Amino acid sequence: EIGTGDWSSDVCSSDLAEYDPITYNVQFKSNNGKNEVVTVSDVKFNETKLTLAADTFAYAGHTFAGWLLDDATATKREFTANEEYNALTSVEGATVTFLAQWTANKYEVTFDANGGSLAEGEGTLEVTFGEHYGTLPTPTREAGYTFAGWYTTRLADDASTADATCILESTTVGTDANGQTLYAYWTINTYSISFDVNKPSNASNEVENVPNTIENVKFRSTVTLEEPTLVGWTFAGWFTQAVSGDLVSTNYTLETAGNVELHAHWTATTYQVTYHRNLGTDQTKVVEYTYDTPTQFEPSNIFSYIDNNIEYFFTAWC
Repeated sequence: EIGTGDWSSDVCSSDLAEYDPITYNVQFKSNNGKNEVVTVSDVKFNETKLTLAADTFAYAGHTFAGWLLDDATATKREFTANEEYNALTSVEGATVTFLAQWTANKYEVTFDANGGSLAEGEGTLEVTFGEHYGTLPTPTREAGYTFAGWYTTRLADDASTADATCILESTTVGTDANGQTLYAYWTINTYSISFDVNKPSNASNEVENVPNTIENVKFRSTVTLEEPTLVGWTFAGWFTQAVSGDLVSTNYTLETAGNVELHAHWTATTYQVTYHRNLGTDQTKVVEYTYDTPTQFEPSNIFSYIDNNIEYFFTAWC
């Protein structure tokens, strides 16, 4: 009869199934041109907390910028270094690959005009590793010098560059650009020194021993000047102008940034003529003359002579 008896029930129990988490592998690639790989195996899904280190690899001229999940079937995702991650994939035995991300370093390069000058704001330049230096400043200097490039070492004017390193706009920036100073290199201009003999209009002879033009004289270098000759005249020196001008030294230093012409100056030689009466007691008269200047002999009456009431008359100078 329903309701008159005892009800009892057996509790059915069964063991709950236990599941092991899937495992997968994580691969870190250097992405720095060296094909370096670090693999972490048997990472457990949702259990193993994996720290993505920042110093796994090194890349000269670059700063580590994080990890990029390289998954061909999904949108690439960026991961921050030094943080923990788990459950990176739900596929048993899969390999999760991270590519290291890098940022090229930027450096500040300083320019030393090395005797010249730079415009305001041109003293430094920010450059990026692996790229070209790009536009470099052009310094200026007083006339007589020519800018000939930027070098990694300081060079004297006109020094040999055989063992020096020149930085061009097309030069690729390396790690040596970190804190780098570039020095302007200057060549010294060369000029010619020519000579105007400046023969006096009344000179009866030709100028001899005329110096040849001196070529390739470096600015502010010193040369020895030769002297021309002119019969009857004394060389008075080389001057900056044909008339007047400044006398220059025989050891001439080229202070003009350009070709120079020097002009000879002359002084006519003077000489003396002694006139003798040449009769009786000798009497003389000394007269000074100038070479290449029209000369008139002394008149005949500079002397007179009477002997025994006989007067003698001048006939000629001999």
